[in-house]
Amino acid sequence: MNIVIIGGGKLGYSLAINMLDRDFRVNVIEKNKVRAMNLANELDAEVICGDGTELEVLMKAGVQEADCFIAVTGQDQDNLVACSWPKAIRVPKVNYQAKL
Repeated sequence: MNIVIIGGGKLGYSLAINMLDRDFRVNVIEKNKVRAMNLANELDAEVICGDGTELEVLMKAGVQEADCFIAVTGQDQDNLVACSWPKAIRVPKVNYQAKL
């Protein structure tokens, strides 16, 4: 299973670890360069440093082949925008975390 996660904070990191433990292929998109480098060093996953709301970054992360797309940035509006393109190309499962 191919999973793309936007947001490499606590939740994104935990999700990536959990999915990697299940032998899924995981790509993480993180906007912060330092955090992206740390994730790349800690995870056995492809980490892309970039803005997950940009189509070029989503394509680089392989969203067109994803079985699941998860947006867990700290910004609700970024999560909603990031989910719009995967939904449009019919990624089977698209989720985002909203602040409550």
